[in-house]
Amino acid sequence: MFSTAPLVCVSKSYGLRLPREFSLLMKQLLYLDRSTRLLAPNLNMLQDQRISIVSN
Repeated sequence: MFSTAPLVCVSKSYGLRLPREFSLLMKQLLYLDRSTRLLAPNLNMLQDQRISIVSN
C-alpha cells in the first residue's frame, strides 16, 4: 500500500511546506493504488514485465 506518511514526516522535520498541487497528486496516486487493488488484486506493478518504470 502506498503511504505518504514518511514523506510528510521528513518534510516537516526539515521545515518544508509541500505545495497544494503535490498534495493533490498524492491524493490521485492513492486513488489509483486503491483502484488497481480492486481491479487486479494480484498485480505487482514493481515486478510486472508489461510495466516499465525506468526508460532506457
